[in-house]
Amino acid sequence: ALSNAVSVGAHCRMRLDHQKLLLEAIVDEVQEDIALISASGVVEDLNRNIVNRLGTPKAELVGRRCETLRSGPDDPPLCDPSDAACPFRVALATGKKAERLHTAVSADGRLRYYRTYTYPIADGSGRIGHVVGFRRDITDRTVGEISARQAERIETMGRLSSYLAHELRNPMFAASGFARRLANMEELPEAARERAGIVVEELTRMEALLKQFLEFARP
Repeated sequence: ALSNAVSVGAHCRMRLDHQKLLLEAIVDEVQEDIALISASGVVEDLNRNIVNRLGTPKAELVGRRCETLRSGPDDPPLCDPSDAACPFRVALATGKKAERLHTAVSADGRLRYYRTYTYPIADGSGRIGHVVGFRRDITDRTVGEISARQAERIETMGRLSSYLAHELRNPMFAASGFARRLANMEELPEAARERAGIVVEELTRMEALLKQFLEFARP
């Protein structure tokens, strides 16, 4: 019986070690920042991605307060317990997944975007003892989306400008032609011809603006 118990125990240890290695390999290969944080805000574990980016041994990072842990030199902290909207605090308070978009300015002055997700972990009694935090650098994707929206706006403005310019040009040319004829009619009073000249000048200025609109709308 003792021999069987030892054999079963050894088999269980082998399975546990295998599962532990498998889980560590999966977590370390994920190209996102992952940290296990206790309910008191202490970092209990983190993945290799954070360790490599900071260049600090894992043993020195474990045990730190979560507000002092950053996934990179220029990144905001993984959590901020003093902030009521922090995903860490929200997950602890609600027992549900929380997420938030963070921005930070890097050392080279570039605005970076991060998305943080937190998942509460409850023990057997239902008490939340830990929170798992995921952070993803979404700068390239966000900048691409912003650029795409700006390009779409510019394209829309270009189409609108072209439409307005073409729609306004014909009546303006007709009005300008009539105004020039009135300005050159000697039988009209001088005051009327001066007013017609003012109309011609203003329409000429508007034609120049329309040309600028068409230049803007050109691909």
